[in-house]
Amino acid sequence: MVLDFETVRSIGYVELIDGAVYLQDSDQVLTYTMVAKNLARTALSPERSVELIESMIMSCTDPDGPTALFTRAEMRAWLDGVEAGEFDHLT
Repeated sequence: MVLDFETVRSIGYVELIDGAVYLQDSDQVLTYTMVAKNLARTALSPERSVELIESMIMSCTDPDGPTALFTRAEMRAWLDGVEAGEFDHLT
């Protein structure tokens, strides 16, 4: 995550299992900014994410049904949505 401020330089924030790291090096912050923009660009819309999850659930309930295959970008978008709470209303 990149934290942008109006009066001071931006910093990167990275959560770890046992803590967090704040990045202040401008090159590292730029890298994280580019990654965040790429994730936002490739992520599925909330509506498409719901459709994808519903199709996964339907295919999982039929043992003889099709196997769901997803690209890395699709799985990352789904995981990001789960972490952001986009699907909490489904539980």
